Amino acid sequence: MHEDGLRQVLQEMESLYEQNQTDVNEAKSDGRSELIPSIKLRHCCLLRNQRCLTAYLYDRLLRIRALRWEYGSVLPANVRFHMCAEEVSDITSCSVTSLPFII
Repeated sequence: MHEDGLRQVLQEMESLYEQNQTDVNEAKSDGRSELIPSIKLRHCCLLRNQRCLTAYLYDRLLRIRALRWEYGSVLPANVRFHMCAEEVSDITSCSVTSLPFII
């Protein structure tokens, strides 16, 4: 998992959200309508980042599901190396019969 990349995107989203909150409050209290295009742009960036993160995580889920069916609960070391601890724990603790209902 690209934890650094995910963390960076989440930090960017937090920064964009905080900037938007500041500008929204300023636009409301001071009537600064010239801030609205910036607010809309940042909001679109937030939505795009959210879609990208969701797509990345969903793709990862599908790949992990396929690996689980291919290798079973014991994954090769080179596959486990690219997974975070939670993913490895989840994949090894699931039984084969319950997997379709969990994932």
